[in-house]
Amino acid sequence: MENEIKPNYDIIKEQFILIAKEFKACESFIQDITQISDKNSFKRFFQRRILDIGERLHCDLADENEVSDLKDEIDDLEYKICELEDELDDYKTKFGVNKNWLSEDYKIRWFLENKDKYNEWELKDLLENGKN
Repeated sequence: MENEIKPNYDIIKEQFILIAKEFKACESFIQDITQISDKNSFKRFFQRRILDIGERLHCDLADENEVSDLKDEIDDLEYKICELEDELDDYKTKFGVNKNWLSEDYKIRWFLENKDKYNEWELKDLLENGKN
């Protein structure tokens, strides 16, 4: 992996300065960009300035409390899913599983409506194979 391409932070810094000027950033913001020299300084820049960037670009960034609240809501929903799956398993155990319940109900209703129109073997064939 000696030919691995690495980011050129001088070019990144130059491009960020151009973008910052395009969005009319203040001088302290541009000064912070000039401090970018490696991966760690790049991360520090964004950690310090992410809210400023989001505001300038009109992005609604979630704060830590919102993220925490959403994580709690996800945990609650996952717990509720587990409860419902357990309840479903209880019903399956108690009542069994009929995989063709609607289909069987339809077949019974159709049979009752048409039992006098067909012979026994015709009814059996229709119920098993349909009109094919």
